[in-house]
Amino acid sequence: MSFVDCVVAAIPRPFTRNAWTRAGFIAAALACVVQPALGAEPARTTLAGHVLPALSESQQIMPKSTSADDNEALTLTVVLKRDDEAAFQQYLADLSDPASPSFHRYADAAAQADRFGPSAAAYAAVRAYFTAQGFAVVDDSANRLTLTLRGTVGQAERSLAVQMAEFSLADRTFRANENEPSLPAEVGAHVQSVAGLSNLAMPRPDSIAYPLIDAICALQAYALPIASAGPGYTPPTPKQLFDKCVTALRSLRDGSRTMRTWRRSWATGGRPTSASGPTARFATTR
Repeated sequence: MSFVDCVVAAIPRPFTRNAWTRAGFIAAALACVVQPALGAEPARTTLAGHVLPALSESQQIMPKSTSADDNEALTLTVVLKRDDEAAFQQYLADLSDPASPSFHRYADAAAQADRFGPSAAAYAAVRAYFTAQGFAVVDDSANRLTLTLRGTVGQAERSLAVQMAEFSLADRTFRANENEPSLPAEVGAHVQSVAGLSNLAMPRPDSIAYPLIDAICALQAYALPIASAGPGYTPPTPKQLFDKCVTALRSLRDGSRTMRTWRRSWATGGRPTSASGPTARFATTR
């Protein structure tokens, strides 16, 4: 609100001479000068669509309020807006239109940024804001559309005015923002979205490692010849080998055993042998 608008808004309604004295005018004028000087909150731009729908089905465990949580590392990717999105969409259509002079005339990432934005000045402004908040730049982009940053949960809360918390959903525990992020208007005008506030979508190691372990162990147990340690030794069944392999590899994933120990154990079916290394399991008797 401008100074004039501020004073006009202070005029009593209905206006009377008794209600609007010289002293009243001076007091209103001073208030309109002093209030901004006392640090009124600058305008901010809210980035919609960043609160997970899954939060409605989740239970909050605790807010991210401790100093340890405040220092938890996270990576954010800031996505910027093009200055002229309509022109860019027309450019894409022209690339596939044989009647267009731009048919199959592809521009590189830097040329596209110069033509459609974001401008170098907009990119620099967004970059400068986040680095001033303590973030480290992990990766810039030639088309100036993305900026990857590394920082902490506390820095994200302060720079984006969000409240972070820990939630549980089924068997998952995850971090997420409770409210929509916002940025100072002069920065937010150039930002489309911010990715990385929540880690719900990140795959858990077990969701990848365990199926892979099962597949490897099935191959080892049912498709490859079984090692023998000599006369009088009864080799384990494929099912026993499979179970042994799964247990060993899962414990390896958790760092409780070394690969050398597992190879020796696998090659001998649990008995020591002079063979060592990855070829030991192929020392078979037929």
